[in-house]
Amino acid sequence: MAQIHSQQPETRHEVLQAQAQEWLVRLTSGQATTNDARAYQRWCAQSAAHAAAMAEVSRVWSAAQQAGQAFPAALRQPSPERRMRPARRAFLGGALATAVAGWMLWRPPAGLWPGLADMNADYRTATGEQRQLQFDGQIQVAMNTQSSLNLVREAVDSGGSVGAGSSPATLELLNGEAQMQLPATTALTVLAAGGRIDARSAARFNVRVSGKQACVTCMTGQIEVNYAGRVLRAEASQQITYGAGTAELAAATTAVGTLNAWRNGVLVFDNTPLVSVVEEINRYRPGKIIVTNPDLGRRRVQAQVRLDQMADVVALIRTGYGAEVTTLPAGIVLLS
Repeated sequence: MAQIHSQQPETRHEVLQAQAQEWLVRLTSGQATTNDARAYQRWCAQSAAHAAAMAEVSRVWSAAQQAGQAFPAALRQPSPERRMRPARRAFLGGALATAVAGWMLWRPPAGLWPGLADMNADYRTATGEQRQLQFDGQIQVAMNTQSSLNLVREAVDSGGSVGAGSSPATLELLNGEAQMQLPATTALTVLAAGGRIDARSAARFNVRVSGKQACVTCMTGQIEVNYAGRVLRAEASQQITYGAGTAELAAATTAVGTLNAWRNGVLVFDNTPLVSVVEEINRYRPGKIIVTNPDLGRRRVQAQVRLDQMADVVALIRTGYGAEVTTLPAGIVLLS
């Protein structure tokens, strides 16, 4: 008698889970098309099990994002004693490991939630959050949305007390954006994207890190960037970009006032392609907006968007540019 071999439920579940994850990664890759969206909808419609797998993966994505935002502020503060950090970080890693699969922790698809390194940072801001910090009693640091920062070394005077500071404080910007402002008598070192930024003499500067790329804009004073064996110096209204082994000094592409706008709760776009506008807006709202129509993405935008209007931004784009909107799970929105 012929034997019928059936796939085990667990195996089929795992296969559908993997396919659902692949779909969400594809849809959030920045290269998704309307054909991809239709194919995705057909995949979901194949069976109740397909739809359930996608719903489960979407819930995991949402839970991971919420888990990162739910940690009490106290857990994000550096311990007074550095020897406490390993235990704290082990706790965070263990708690997160029970919530999401390991590959999702280390490689969050399209940045829909913070990676493990960001979760374990001494200071972190959630989507849409900004934070004001002070180091050495004088160094002012403003963290923008979706940013993570470590305190590598506090300034210590010759007597061994923290805060007086003949030795410069050292911070590490893991990801995101922050502005640093120094008084005239204080020095600061910032590590970012494999480079070292040194500042002193009442300098104020903006650092933005995306993956292995960094952009440092000097607003006042002077800064020095050491990267890949090169040393570049920038003064007010100059900008240094570096990454992939190269570094370049140029005039700032964005006016200082515009660069500072996010601290006042506003995003300013001056003749900016819509695809770049959406990329910036994605940093301030949950989920991800994806422009699938190249012609639409090239449309120029002249606008000021308040950060408290993020919930309405998709409707504003649809009304202003006639975009077709497709809403998908996990807060993904396709514009075509």
